Amino acid sequence: MKTTSFTPHNVENVLCLDEELIDRDMYYRCQFLKVFLHFTEEDIAFIHEHMDFIRKITPTVVNGVHRKILAFDATRKLMLGRLEGYNGEMFTDPDDIVLESPNVVERARIFCATFIDLLASNWDEAYINGPIAVGLSYKWGNKYIDIPIFSSHGANMRCQTLYVENTLMSDLPNDVKSRLAVALTKALNIFTDLTTMSLLNDYDLPPSVEAEEIQLGSSL
Repeated sequence: MKTTSFTPHNVENVLCLDEELIDRDMYYRCQFLKVFLHFTEEDIAFIHEHMDFIRKITPTVVNGVHRKILAFDATRKLMLGRLEGYNGEMFTDPDDIVLESPNVVERARIFCATFIDLLASNWDEAYINGPIAVGLSYKWGNKYIDIPIFSSHGANMRCQTLYVENTLMSDLPNDVKSRLAVALTKALNIFTDLTTMSLLNDYDLPPSVEAEEIQLGSSL
């Protein structure tokens, strides 16, 4: 098991971080972010309580992200042009990509499953396999191109925004909407950070992850 706690500092109310682990050990980083963002067990339980609603809005969120990706030449080329490893290799000329293109439809299916699995998880060591899988699929999983940070980070931030917008525009009770929007913001901030870090750095993989066999979606 990775380190899960932070030792008291000699200054009152200050916790001591291992500055090497924070950028190398993704489980340690996840635990730090949970404390830093005050993402609590109550937040996790509240998200789990509303997974039926989250499952319902996730396809709308993912399609909304894809529409935004399609609006820029670089993002549509780098993120949607080629999809490897699922039912063979898929390629669509970037100039011809639409939401109905086979690789976009498959990507939407994969990411719907991925986000549902992540948000339904217990946020233990197995949780971080999801962000790692997303980051590494961009870093190592495509032999033709490297996905730049701006594409990955922008798509993740757009995803977070759409989850919050769809929650606030729903017919859920107002107190539920506000609490769920805050909990999802914390969760997706952590996801975005870990995904970005997996693109930027080499780090210690958790024991349950084999880099060569990373899968997205329901196989997490």
